[in-house]
Amino acid sequence: MTSADRSAGNGVVIYLGPSLALNEAQRILPEASFRPPIALGDLMSLVDSESVPDLWAVGIVDGVFYQSQPVWHKEILHALDAGIVVLGASSMGAIRAAECDGFGMVGVGRIYRDYADGRLTDDDEVALVHGDAAAGWAAQTHPLVNVRATFARAVEAGRIDSGTASLVVAAAKGLWFPERTDARILEAAQELDPGDADLVTAADVLAREYVDIKRADAVALLEAIAAGATEDAAGRLPRRVYSGMFAALRDRDRQLGPPGATARAEEISRYVALSHPEFPDLRDRALDRLAVEALAVLNEVEVTEAERAEEMRRFRARRCLDSDAAVAEWCTRNELTLAELDELISGEARNRKVRNWVSMLRGRRKLVKPLLDELRLRGEYEAWAARARELQRSLPVEAGADTEVAGPEEVRELERDQMRAGGWRPDLPIAAWAEEAGFLSRTDLAIELARHHEEREKRRRALATAASMFSDDEDS
Repeated sequence: MTSADRSAGNGVVIYLGPSLALNEAQRILPEASFRPPIALGDLMSLVDSESVPDLWAVGIVDGVFYQSQPVWHKEILHALDAGIVVLGASSMGAIRAAECDGFGMVGVGRIYRDYADGRLTDDDEVALVHGDAAAGWAAQTHPLVNVRATFARAVEAGRIDSGTASLVVAAAKGLWFPERTDARILEAAQELDPGDADLVTAADVLAREYVDIKRADAVALLEAIAAGATEDAAGRLPRRVYSGMFAALRDRDRQLGPPGATARAEEISRYVALSHPEFPDLRDRALDRLAVEALAVLNEVEVTEAERAEEMRRFRARRCLDSDAAVAEWCTRNELTLAELDELISGEARNRKVRNWVSMLRGRRKLVKPLLDELRLRGEYEAWAARARELQRSLPVEAGADTEVAGPEEVRELERDQMRAGGWRPDLPIAAWAEEAGFLSRTDLAIELARHHEEREKRRRALATAASMFSDDEDS
């Protein structure tokens, strides 16, 4: 993408609320994606979802403070590590830029500089009450930084003396930010010094000469992006700074779903916990995966590219994904990026390596008891054991008996027949699958397939005989 394309805001996301009207912002960056004030999980979800084509810059202007949890610093580091320029100005963006500029976040504007230099320290300097999206996020109270700027300019212009200006600013600072309206600020100043005659002038200054530096800084941020002056400004942060807490946040608070209909990952998980009929089994299998992962980490298990590719082949076979396009479509439906799928498959390959190590310890018949125990725990043992006993009663085979097997083509036909009849879907080449499933060889598997085939043929013949008997009755 050219810098000319970027100057209009292509590949840019701006988190904006009361600091600047949306129509004004769109005149500066008409192609940018403007989103509501940023909250915890929003930036992480944006980066991980890859929902914005060619995303290269994020501007943070406004964010939530008290309505819900604010954007976390490590979300910003995560975006920087992904190669995205992150800028901050005016409000929440200025605060986070002052805290994260050492890691590569770009701060813009006067408010950012005041926080970075220590002249401002409290979050409530930029906090205010505002309307919702339908109201255009319109401010309903004054941020303290604007009150300070307004009276500093009034002093410079000779409109008011410095003592009265300091009195009004102190009165505003002493109020909780939702109370900082014109009337309440002046009332608080009157309470501090009932004899200050310049408070009438102060009221006129607030009403007619208001200085909005939050707006000015928001404009400066958008203009910096339009000018392309920030493309190479962000640093790169090694992943080693990430913590287990960030990993938990990423897993829990990522927003999933289309715009306007999202849910946090944790909200989906909680719904499943209360509504999925097999949740206890899902939970236990998920914990089993975590246990295997922990064992893999403790033993520093690594996988080769060949092992990862083999795991991907297994995955595609199990999900019946016969093309790259089908894999991409599956990722879209399951709200994973291709990079996240690769991470998942690599993890599964590592876990399988641990399970194969366990297999070597237990020997070829390793699966017999664990598999039957798993059926018992799932409440399915009785049904499957009864079906196996029926097959053994109908077509008995002694353990270790020498049974003649047909040629290779007949064996392949037995395999195809089992797939058609029983939904059997090997996720490996047949010989490898047979060994992993506990068969002595592909020949041993073929003997079992032949028994299943013959059992189906017996049932088919019995049904055909019954059908002919009913047909004879009708003819007579």
